[in-house]
Amino acid sequence: MAKSGSTSTLVALAAALTLALSVVWAADAESRPKKDKPAPEGRIAEVQILGFNDFHGWLQSPRSV
Repeated sequence: MAKSGSTSTLVALAAALTLALSVVWAADAESRPKKDKPAPEGRIAEVQILGFNDFHGWLQSPRSV
């Protein structure tokens, strides 16, 4: 009986290790730049901030609400 408990622990450990390595491998593959297309020269994007979180109430409102 003790052998099947250690076997299931070993199988669970192997599954966890496989999952962790596949996540690290996938994240590394996504973060690498693609070789087939060069990066564009002017990489500036206009960004509009729709809102931000003032959860603790430290920011002053610019007008009375």
